Amino acid sequence: MSKAVIRLVLAAALGLAIAGCASVPLTGQGACRVAGNLPLTADKTAYAQPDKALALWTRCVDSGPQTAILKGLALKMRSLVRGQLKQYGEAIQDLEASQRLMPPRESWDFMTLASLYRDAGQPEKALELLRKMQDQRLGLAGMAPYYHLGRTLSELKQWPEATEAFTEGLSYQPTYVWAYMYRALAYDAQGRRELARKDLERAKELLGTEVKPGDRARWLVSLGQPPFDALLPRYGFDRATFMPDSLQQDE
Repeated sequence: MSKAVIRLVLAAALGLAIAGCASVPLTGQGACRVAGNLPLTADKTAYAQPDKALALWTRCVDSGPQTAILKGLALKMRSLVRGQLKQYGEAIQDLEASQRLMPPRESWDFMTLASLYRDAGQPEKALELLRKMQDQRLGLAGMAPYYHLGRTLSELKQWPEATEAFTEGLSYQPTYVWAYMYRALAYDAQGRRELARKDLERAKELLGTEVKPGDRARWLVSLGQPPFDALLPRYGFDRATFMPDSLQQDE
């Protein structure tokens, strides 16, 4: 389940749960209901008005749900919007508080928190969470767990292990562009330039077939930022030449 789907499910679940709790006095239920129905961006991965979302989820957390499950859901939603606003420390606090009320039972519970720790510059803590996830026999199949593991190992410059993680993930989803991009980075760091070039060429090919033109803007930003702003020129690419014509035409 992707983060986008998780957000929709959580927001809908919280809104429905609160709407169905007419017998329970919830002074902030209006804020919770409105927050659960806020519009998302076109790609459904973030709030269109994150500042408004944060204000509403904060009011919901402070004066809304009284049961542990509903409180946990509200904290999780506030964590998500705080992550969108790059308030990583506060996002981590909210998600950990949510997980104390609703202990993690799925791989995404671990991966979401690990991702926040990685974004906060604490990859060691992220790796600890991902290993714990695996110890509990979660996240042993599929692209997502191995992609997150590979990203975290890359942050720690454990390049051979990162390469193995991305390769394992690609065995489940061989068309995932980002896995090729980050595995190319890992190969490059090990001096395995031919393999890095091969992955970049494959990523470029997939950009024309697997990425929707509407996602062009996000890709253009990412390709112009670290680590790809330094990686691509070493192999004769820049943002403009790396993007397929089909995506550039959407500008």
